[in-house]
Amino acid sequence: MGWMQEKVVAQPVKTALVPSYFFTLIQGGIQQAAHRAAAGDRNAQSNEALQEQIRQYQDEHAQIKQLLEQAQARLGAQSQAQLAGIGAERIVWATVFGSGSTPGRSILQLARGTRDGVSDGDLVVMGYVAENSTRVEGVTLLGRIEAADEKVSVAQMLSDPSLKVSAEIIRTQIQTPGAPGVVRNLHITTKPCLVEGLGSNQMAIRDVDVEPNVQPQVGDLVVLSDNQFAETAQLMVIGIISDVGHRDMQPLRYQISVSPRVPISSLRSVMIIKH
Repeated sequence: MGWMQEKVVAQPVKTALVPSYFFTLIQGGIQQAAHRAAAGDRNAQSNEALQEQIRQYQDEHAQIKQLLEQAQARLGAQSQAQLAGIGAERIVWATVFGSGSTPGRSILQLARGTRDGVSDGDLVVMGYVAENSTRVEGVTLLGRIEAADEKVSVAQMLSDPSLKVSAEIIRTQIQTPGAPGVVRNLHITTKPCLVEGLGSNQMAIRDVDVEPNVQPQVGDLVVLSDNQFAETAQLMVIGIISDVGHRDMQPLRYQISVSPRVPISSLRSVMIIKH
């Protein structure tokens, strides 16, 4: 448009000889170009808006999926607890509002306290859902209440460096479909071993001797066997073996790494079993 105006000023006589309909065509072309440009902007804005809306739907879908998985885990954990003879009156669900998973500490801060019946020593558990599955396969013992105030409490995780518990190593046996009899878990250790918390969501076993009939493997389960915990907690899974080696200074003893089946960072709520 500016270019046309400059021509008009520089050559007034020639411009006067140009038919008026020519100016109309030129102006019409410019207006159409402007409309197309505006429409392009609107389409671009519309596409951006649609993409943003799709992103919002995807985020909402992910949140709904996470809530559904948490609800399934809660329902499954409660069902497993009741199957183990733990009455519903002993179960309290608590929201996790803070956590600490560092080399020096491994705790959860829970929005339940003494006014909800929670007290020191209560068990803190969660249902375990295997990868690529929606079914709760059992209850995992995470730790126990270390200190309970009126409205909140602090749970000490088994991976806390100040905590050591007695446990056993077992291997889950898979029964052949149609085979008779009851399949029992295979006990890998012949006597209880000591599980030490390392912080950062990790544990270790260092006192299992290397023997022909004692061969722990990655994937074996570690279950509690400690009389310092309530009877309800005995043989609850506390972790899974993630690595097996030999101690550097004591090659006749295993160096076993144990990871909780439920990472602390993923927890939004937990189940407290009152004693």
